[in-house]
Amino acid sequence: MTIAYAFAKKGIDVNIYDTEDIRDVDCIIFAVAHDEFKNMSVKDIKKFYSYKNRKILLDVKIIFDKYIFDKKNYLY
Repeated sequence: MTIAYAFAKKGIDVNIYDTEDIRDVDCIIFAVAHDEFKNMSVKDIKKFYSYKNRKILLDVKIIFDKYIFDKKNYLY
């Protein structure tokens, strides 16, 4: 069962995008440790989020430094 399917079964809308198309999201799930993701900075990731809400980041493969995102007020 994929993560997207598991969330959809619980009534949670899940959209899967190319990183170039991500904008105004409330939550991002990094479920694989691709080099493209590993090389992203906090600034790169910040541009994906809406400025209205607290940023939620689920890092399934622990590819980022939790401390850095905690300092930036992300829910990590």
